[in-house]
Amino acid sequence: MDLTVGALPYPPGRPPLRPRGTGPPPDLLDPDEIAAELDGPAVVSSGHILRHGLLLRNPTGRELQIATNGQVTAVVVDPHTGEVVGGYAGFQALPLIIFRVAPGQTGRVPLLIGTASCAPRLGYTIPPGDWGIQAALTLGDLRDSMRRRTPVLPLTITA
Repeated sequence: MDLTVGALPYPPGRPPLRPRGTGPPPDLLDPDEIAAELDGPAVVSSGHILRHGLLLRNPTGRELQIATNGQVTAVVVDPHTGEVVGGYAGFQALPLIIFRVAPGQTGRVPLLIGTASCAPRLGYTIPPGDWGIQAALTLGDLRDSMRRRTPVLPLTITA
């Protein structure tokens, strides 16, 4: 029997059933085109999820479109190394919902932050401490889109 707890196999020692993406991450956002920040401090208990907000500022002269499933899902990273150590491990519905940010405006996109570990050395949940999050954004309308990622933004995980 194959059992997965969060993102890791149980009992420990087996390879994950769904390994994390191994390709290169998308390029970082160009802050002259899109600036990203959190809608207030992100604080979540280890083993739980947080529904938060990502503020996107559009300093350009054209509308910004972000294709989502109703939210953007963050990964948790080690802020010192940039290594992805976890995130949300559940299933999600996949409707196409496009958020639009007018030129010169700031828009809020729902952000899902999970604390399931994908690093066996950390255990099944990311332990309390100061971590970072990044979110990959699909910019455009899917017919003509590109992926970019936010800079590392602060996350506090509590006990």
